[in-house]
Amino acid sequence: MTRNLLITALAVLIVASVAVANPGQRGAMAHRGQCVQDGEGPHRGVMKIGMLLNVADEIGLDQKQQDQLLELHQQFGLQRIEMKADLEKAQLNLRHLRMSESSETTILAAMDEVGELRTEMQKMRYQHREKVKDILTEEQIDKLTTLKKERRSHDGQGLRGDGQRQGNSPDAPRGGGRRGW
Repeated sequence: MTRNLLITALAVLIVASVAVANPGQRGAMAHRGQCVQDGEGPHRGVMKIGMLLNVADEIGLDQKQQDQLLELHQQFGLQRIEMKADLEKAQLNLRHLRMSESSETTILAAMDEVGELRTEMQKMRYQHREKVKDILTEEQIDKLTTLKKERRSHDGQGLRGDGQRQGNSPDAPRGGGRRGW
């Protein structure tokens, strides 16, 4: 009985330490594998390739461009998976070092490793976006920006006091918003 309680307490402690060690990680990772778009905020210039391909006809993507985007998406996905695995290993190692009361020098070195891996992931995402921009023409990027603004103006009407979007009936589907952009 005491052993089960100890194991449960340890599991809760580990989960809590992960949450504290990586605040906001979930939101930051919500934009993985994404590409070009104009905008503001930490993920400005970001759009998922799937969304980009969904508007291929509207912005004038030819088949060669679509094939290039799909190939780029696969390459980026594989790189991202490998780098994310390395980051998760480094984070696990850091948590272990903190719990085992390792030396300050060892813990700081592990923190540096985690930081360097996060920076490399940011650089990789940036380079991926730039490669996508290289595939698109200026005209296509302009059309994409215009399309985004049009869709945002339709979605961005705000919420009424009852949580419904203005102009929508209470039975209208909710949650479509701009999440995919």
